[in-house]
Parts: sequence; C-alpha cells; structure tokens
Amino acid sequence: MTKEIAVYINDEAVAASLLEPGKVIVYRRGNGVWEIDRELEFKLDPKQGLYQLRQNMAKLISFMGECTIFAGLSVTGVPYFEFEKADISVWEIEGRPDLYLDDIFDKEAALARRTVEVVKPSTEAFVEEVSHGCYFIDLKKVQQSSAGVTSKQVLLPLLKKENFTSISILCKHIPPWLEGELLAKKMVCEINTINDGEMRINIQPKCCS
Repeated sequence: MTKEIAVYINDEAVAASLLEPGKVIVYRRGNGVWEIDRELEFKLDPKQGLYQLRQNMAKLISFMGECTIFAGLSVTGVPYFEFEKADISVWEIEGRPDLYLDDIFDKEAALARRTVEVVKPSTEAFVEEVSHGCYFIDLKKVQQSSAGVTSKQVLLPLLKKENFTSISILCKHIPPWLEGELLAKKMVCEINTINDGEMRINIQPKCCS
C-alpha cells in the first residue's frame, strides 16, 4: 500500500467538489509525518462533453501516479466512475484535508490487511422481475439490510447484461457511481421525485427508449 493520499482543495485550503476550480495536492507519509509531495491546479467544467471530462480525469489520474486514494468534498458521476476504473479509493470529507489523512490511511491499511475471504452475499433477494425483462429494485431495503450487500453489487450485474427492457429503482438518493455507468453505457435514465426522502429512477437501454 502506497503511503500517499491525494486531496482536492479550493482557494481557502478546505476540501472542495471536483466540479469547482481547485488544486490537487498529493501528501506523502514519511516517519509518521504527512508532507506535500506534489500539486496540480485542476478544473472540471460541468458543461464539457463526456469525452473531454474523461480526458481531464485521465490527466488527473496520471498525475496521481501510484497514489490510489483520493479525498474531496464531493465526487460523483463521471469523476467517480473514472476513479473506480483506475482502482482509486474515494473518500468524501469536509474542512481541512490534513486533519483526515491519518484516519483515512489507517482505515485503508485495515482493509488491505484483511486476508479472511468473505462469502459474497446473495443479491437475488433484492431483485424482483415484475415481467419479462422488467425489474424492480428497492435500494432502501438494500441500504437497510445487514447482509453486507451494496447498491453496486445489486445493480451492476443487471446493467452489464444489457438484455433488460427496464429497471425501476426506488431509493433515497442516486448512488454516486451510477451516473457514470449510465453515461458509459449510453442508457436512458428518468428520475422522478416522490417526496423529500424518496425518488424513483427508471432505466432503459437506448434501443428501448
């Protein structure tokens, strides 16, 4: 495990969203002390097309080098998806990033030390096929479950198959990784707010829209 953590800050030196201008700082740990190793001025324009967003994220990931941990105020959509493809862990934090470095590093190290194989939980119980090719998933039940199942483990197998007619999802919020996945697969997504704590997401392959 590399002893580096990249953080994204604004001009007030506090954690910022990748969708606002800022700076990427890579901290390196040596003798128990975190020091700045390298910096990069960075900006993602939300109005950019998918290709340009990916190009800019590729530059950021290249700058990070062997650093596999990134922390910022908010990382969603395409940036989250690109980090995930590059096997970079993402942490969302508030305030001064240097106050979180030891905590993030210790938690990442604990995960890396896990050698006991965990039995992969079943996700089928959370997927209901209401008719041929049409699925319903209540992500609120997934989030409340103690089975150790994540929204990604439930949804991604269906999205990868791409042989469905529609997927209807009931949830509290859109999973941060989902937006990037839908863009990459060029799927159609419709979001309807039911109330303050609930929304329904309807997904279709582009050919079915």
